[in-house]
Amino acid sequence: MSVVFTRSFHASAAVSRGAKISIKPPVHHLYRYKKNILKPAFTKTLLTHPGSIESNKYVPKNTRVDRVVDHYNNTVASDMLLMGYVHEQSVRKGNKHRPWDFTSPYHLGRPAQPPRGPNKTPTKDVHPRTWKNIPAITKITINCTDPGTVLDHEKVINQKLLLQQITGCAAKEVRSRSNIMTWKLRKGYPMGAKVEITGEKISDFMTSLTELVLPRAIGFNGIRNSSGDRNGNIAFGLIPEDVKNFPEVEANQDAYLQMYGMHITIHTTAQADSEARALLSAFNFPFIGKEKHQGRS
Repeated sequence: MSVVFTRSFHASAAVSRGAKISIKPPVHHLYRYKKNILKPAFTKTLLTHPGSIESNKYVPKNTRVDRVVDHYNNTVASDMLLMGYVHEQSVRKGNKHRPWDFTSPYHLGRPAQPPRGPNKTPTKDVHPRTWKNIPAITKITINCTDPGTVLDHEKVINQKLLLQQITGCAAKEVRSRSNIMTWKLRKGYPMGAKVEITGEKISDFMTSLTELVLPRAIGFNGIRNSSGDRNGNIAFGLIPEDVKNFPEVEANQDAYLQMYGMHITIHTTAQADSEARALLSAFNFPFIGKEKHQGRS
């Protein structure tokens, strides 16, 4: 008689302890069965490939259609390829740090010179547009900081719960890296919370942000066309009154001690800020102001 272990998906809820919030995945328990007393139909099921729906080890993956990903694959990707393609384009070198020419003995051991121009931020090289480097959104970072949270752990917990409730991802505590006497802040003190959204959570957050929050925001007129870090990342902020428009917060405003503003950064694989703004505009992000072009050629 042989004994085989297999997996069964089971999750029990503690009803007597009250309702709680948890994003921990369910525990997969093991149960034992006797292989020699199984019916022939069950024996065939055990020998079936795990990728088949008839197998006892089959795990469904995509249970719903992601409208944001479907819109990107069917519409946005082809449009971005068409708009960014330039015939016989060559690689344009980015603005890099400049080495010293060592014409003086004082150049030895000195750090490299900053890039030329008014903007001292180095930029990456711009490669010709192909189907392999179409701009896409990789992750979204949300920061929620307040100088009043110094030495007040209850406010930090409140910020972490606020970010977790909105995004569905676990938030992390942010601590100061230096001493700021204006805020009475020392190195290592807690000053807020942050969260990184990746995977399927990006589509859920973008849908709530563009369809429910931003159209009802009072203090938000749009993202400036001059925004960007010259590497394809776009950032903007929301005031506390606009954060209340999230459906997860609007129905439970009394559960939070205080409402905080947020600083949202959308990270993309775009090689220029203009391409990143064009990508976000395809997902109904509003932009205002004069367009600031960052040439590709």
